Amino acid sequence: MSVVWLVLASLIWTGLIAASAEWIASASVRPHFAQGVWRGAAALMVLPWLAALVCAVWPTLASTPLPTLDAVPGAAGAAMTAIGGAETALETSTGPAIARVLFAVLAAGWAVRLACGLRAQTRLQSIKRNSVPANGRADAVSWAGALGLRRMPDVRTIVSGSPFVAGMRDPKIYLPACIRDDETRRLVIAHECVHLSRGDLLTRQFERGVADLLWFSPFAWLARRRLDYLREAVCDAETVALTGERTGYARALTRVARAVRPVEVLPVSGFIPRRKKALSMRVRGIVEGTDPKPNRPAAALAGLFALIAAPIAIAQGIALEAEANKAHFSHVVVAHEKARVSSEFGWRAWNGEDKLHEGVDISAPKGALVYAPADGKIAYVGTKEDQPSFGNSVSMYLSDGRKMRFASLDEVKVEVGARVWAGDVIGTVGKSAKNSTGPHVHVELWKVVDDGETHEPIDPAEAGVNLCEAPEPAST
Repeated sequence: MSVVWLVLASLIWTGLIAASAEWIASASVRPHFAQGVWRGAAALMVLPWLAALVCAVWPTLASTPLPTLDAVPGAAGAAMTAIGGAETALETSTGPAIARVLFAVLAAGWAVRLACGLRAQTRLQSIKRNSVPANGRADAVSWAGALGLRRMPDVRTIVSGSPFVAGMRDPKIYLPACIRDDETRRLVIAHECVHLSRGDLLTRQFERGVADLLWFSPFAWLARRRLDYLREAVCDAETVALTGERTGYARALTRVARAVRPVEVLPVSGFIPRRKKALSMRVRGIVEGTDPKPNRPAAALAGLFALIAAPIAIAQGIALEAEANKAHFSHVVVAHEKARVSSEFGWRAWNGEDKLHEGVDISAPKGALVYAPADGKIAYVGTKEDQPSFGNSVSMYLSDGRKMRFASLDEVKVEVGARVWAGDVIGTVGKSAKNSTGPHVHVELWKVVDDGETHEPIDPAEAGVNLCEAPEPAST
């Protein structure tokens, strides 16, 4: 799997999506519109990964023809076209080492994010266990009824921290002990009930999960910060509409913020944000209010962008899965100072008629080792008695469905069903094929055609197979 390609593609793609979302969302001051834009951006950021997962489960999708990158409009096309060149340059100059290092870094990052999530969840459960019943049940029932909630939340008191709501089956609102006056408690409970009515307990997990998956992308973290803020800003606007108390709600938000800092990191939506700038922006938005009418041109622009970006994201996912399964030719077929290509792939005259030479002949001394150039599985071992025109031969399937044949071998060193890795010896150079004029190995590469079952020959040299080279001198 090309980890370099994965990281480069994700960084460029998330950067393009984040820049577009920032520009489109700035066209309207409505938090609902901005939240919709950034949620769509988060979905587009992770869509290539989801498409790759679907292709892994449903392999026939991976053979779907992809649009050419030249057809991608504007900066997106130029940026995505640059990915291939940058990835090739990196892997060519540094070899497989950079891929191994990057994969280790990615895995370590996911492990850290998982550990952080488990730690926050453990802290949350401890806070919930130590909570006690509190006043405010009547307010919770009243607001829940006004919002049409099926499950009426209970209210509990915690020692410290930001107010929050948790529990989808048995929702409970947790208020810090510092909230003592009835009016502040009533408005905070209204805010948490709005969270329940909007389904924020579910959507928050997706929004935060995008940054956990793409932890290496600063643009995914930007989307996470924007969504954390907008989740509360939208809830503020709807709480004001529910209660009709704009000034009183802003005062309650400020009063609670002064009493509960610092705020702990928990896997729930906190009433009080950890960043002071977000708090001042929320208070200003509550006091000033927003235009209830949507910005139709901005909405049309967002819809158009989604229609263009979604197919590109899916195409990336299909390409990512194809790259993950692609066989990489990382080893030479014959490593000998006297090895050379004696007959190339292509059409030639043979016995008075044009005939396709379906492979490449590598001339080398008899007994020279023949290596597997890529990982694969041995599908067939034949002898010169079974097939005189090929002599002793080996056929192997590569990880991407292509197959290779090595013919005119002297000895065969593998068996049918064996798993081989790039660099494993599969046989030795010989002249067992009928009409062979000298010791050589005949190498064929066959690609899968559209029906997924039949194959057609292609030039191994053009496909990137390293056919022959002199061995490296032994180190002293």
